Amino acid sequence: MCVSCLSNGEFVAMNAALAAGAVARGVGAMRASTPDERRLARDVRTVAFLRGLDLDPVAILGADAVRAADGAPARRAPSLVADAYARWRWALGAMRSQSLVSPQ
Repeated sequence: MCVSCLSNGEFVAMNAALAAGAVARGVGAMRASTPDERRLARDVRTVAFLRGLDLDPVAILGADAVRAADGAPARRAPSLVADAYARWRWALGAMRSQSLVSPQ
């Protein structure tokens, strides 16, 4: 549907739905991680930082924390750019159905 075909009420409802989805995604990701996962992620970052400064992380954090941080699997950070691009591609696909030349 084109933007000029939307009423003000539909526009407000659409923006409210997009905002609620963005907030729900962030809250869901935050609730999905346990305190232990957050502590381990903090330790991984701290160990990497201390090693970057040529300091001994075992002396600062302790051997158990460094061992757990070294054994933690690498996690890929979510890419906001990739997510935005995927939404943009989906929106263009939905708008193509309104055009005269439709691939369907």
